[in-house]
Amino acid sequence: MNRSLLVAAILLIFPLMLVNPLQGQQSSASIALKPAKIDLGKVGHGEKRLLEFSVVNQTKSEVEINRIRPTCGCMKILPHDIRTPLGPAESRSFQFELSLGRGWGSFKKKIEISLSGQASMYLPVEAQFHPGFRSSALEVVLATALSVKIPESKGKIEIINLNGTDPPHISELRTSNPKFQATVAANLKDRSVIEVVASSDFPPGRFNGKIEGKCNGLPFIIPLRGRAFQHVIHDPQSWNLNQVKKSGFAEKTLKLRRADGKPLRVISCRAELTRFPVSLDLSLTSRALDDGTAEIQAYIADPFPLQSGGIYGKVTMVLDSPDQKEIVVDILGVVRAGGGNR
Repeated sequence: MNRSLLVAAILLIFPLMLVNPLQGQQSSASIALKPAKIDLGKVGHGEKRLLEFSVVNQTKSEVEINRIRPTCGCMKILPHDIRTPLGPAESRSFQFELSLGRGWGSFKKKIEISLSGQASMYLPVEAQFHPGFRSSALEVVLATALSVKIPESKGKIEIINLNGTDPPHISELRTSNPKFQATVAANLKDRSVIEVVASSDFPPGRFNGKIEGKCNGLPFIIPLRGRAFQHVIHDPQSWNLNQVKKSGFAEKTLKLRRADGKPLRVISCRAELTRFPVSLDLSLTSRALDDGTAEIQAYIADPFPLQSGGIYGKVTMVLDSPDQKEIVVDILGVVRAGGGNR
C-alpha cells in the first residue's frame, strides 16, 4: 500500500475511533423530565399533595432507571417499577406524596432520578409558604404552675406583612387543646398580634399543642410547647450550657423560684451525666439570691478535656420547699476542646 492510500485509510478510521468509546452511553439531554420543574406557587402549612412526573426516553435504545430518591423526608415516592428498563421513546409516570410543613418563605426540594451510565437528573419541587408574610417566631413557649397564674403562662406571636402595609387578615383561629386559648389581641399597621394563654390545670410535665388558622386565606400552624410546673419553677426548662470552651463557671445558669413568690433555698444539688467527654469534671454549686430565688451554677474543673464531645444528663436538686422536696432537670451542652483557664 502506497503512502497516499495509507493516509486515506487512517483518515477514514480515525473518526470511528472517536465515536466508539461513547457507544452504549446515553446523554442526559436524551432523557427528559415532564414537567421539568414542579412549582406549587402559594401554599399554606400542613397541606398534602399527590403529585406526578414522567421520565421520557428520547433515545432509540433502552434506559435503566437505578433509583428515584427524594432529597427530603417530606416527599414519599409511591410504589413504582424501575426493574423494567424504559424502552425507546417510552414515557413512564411516577407519583409522590408531598407533606408541606410550617415554614415561612421559600420551599425548595428535589427528587433525584439515577440513570444507568449517566449522571443523575433532578426534578425541582418548589413553593412559597405565605409569600409576603412571616411570623416573629417559629413557636410559642409557655409555662404553667399548679393552681397559680404566672406570667409565663401567656405568650404572644406576630404575623407580619413584609410589605409594611396592612395587617394580615387572620381567620378561623383555634387551638388543638381547649386548655390553650388563642385570640387576635391587636391589629397594628403591618402585623397581627396573636395572644395565647395556657390553663393552670395541666398535669405536671411537658406539654405541646398548636395554634391553627388562616392568614389571608392560607392555612397556618404555630407550634405550642412548654412545661407544667407544680410549686417550683425553673428557668430554662432544660438547662443548656451551650458551648463550654474553658474551665471555670459556665455562663448559662439555672434559676429556680416558687410560683407563690415565697423564698426558696436549695439544700443540695448533683449532676448525673450519661454522656460526656473523657476527663470532664463538672460540679454544681447553688446560692440564694436576695429576691428569694435560687441559682445553680456549673463549674468545669482543670484539667480541661482534651477532646470535644456532648454533655447530657440530669440535675437533681433537693429543696427546702414543704410541698415539693425535689426537682430533676435535663442538662446538656457541648465541650469545645482547645480552650484554657479563665
